[in-house]
Amino acid sequence: MKAVLLVAVIAGLLILAGCQPFLPSGATKENLAKDLLESVIDILGEELPDPDSSPTELLELVKRFIYIPEGDENDSEVIEGALDIGGLVLVLNFSKPATAVDFTVLSVVEHDVKSIPPYIINDPPAFVDKVYRIIAQLQTEDSTITSISLPMITIVNETKAYFFTVFIGGTGSATELLHYPKLQPIF
Repeated sequence: MKAVLLVAVIAGLLILAGCQPFLPSGATKENLAKDLLESVIDILGEELPDPDSSPTELLELVKRFIYIPEGDENDSEVIEGALDIGGLVLVLNFSKPATAVDFTVLSVVEHDVKSIPPYIINDPPAFVDKVYRIIAQLQTEDSTITSISLPMITIVNETKAYFFTVFIGGTGSATELLHYPKLQPIF
């Protein structure tokens, strides 16, 4: 009787364990968002390298929150695209009205719809695992409180999250520089 009970308990635990989300052990979507935002706040606390004299150093900082697939890391268009998007993320979301110094994650929601305005999230590249929306409150150096809403992507077989990815993708017989999630056209 004890053996049957033990087998039932073990089977129940295995079933429950199988129902957990497929995130690495200890990595919840909230923890991934906190790590990602903390990385950006840390970058803002550093003196940023000059893009002209130290582009490699600047790229290493940007790669903390912009994913570049391994095969595309040395492509000059990908590097330029990552630096451009990285700069926009830092300036538009974390430096206005003043530089962010702290944050509070309000929510992290997984999305499987076609868009989370102003981003288009349908047709993700094969290496993107899941897409989330982070809503966070930022405290700036002048004590202003602002809110941001940014996409967060997870990558297949990675334990880290990013805001965007920049990569070379195929479009029929040609290739082009792509980023994901895409911004919705304004006009």
